[in-house]
Amino acid sequence: MTKKIIVFGILMGIVCFLIHSLFTFPLHIPALGSAFFIVAGLTVVYIEDFIFSFSNKNTRKIVLRNNKLLGILIIFILIIMIFLINSFVVKPYIAELFYYQGMNIA
Repeated sequence: MTKKIIVFGILMGIVCFLIHSLFTFPLHIPALGSAFFIVAGLTVVYIEDFIFSFSNKNTRKIVLRNNKLLGILIIFILIIMIFLINSFVVKPYIAELFYYQGMNIA
């Protein structure tokens, strides 16, 4: 029962954000845009786990291989993602903030 409430709350949060997006443009702020897509992704993962737990009540075994190459690949991809987020989201946002502060002073 609590999983259903959590899924309902997450989905309502996404719906409220999308309704808010009809009247304003909140996705132009990088923090709100990234938070929206993170919550949407976590919702998909949570719902998939929720459906998986209902479908496999008796055989709920997940076998993961201990693969060092896969771990190194995941770490490498995370480092590239952090670099790209810094380059394309954080730096332009900070530059825009400094631009607006400069325009207010001048």
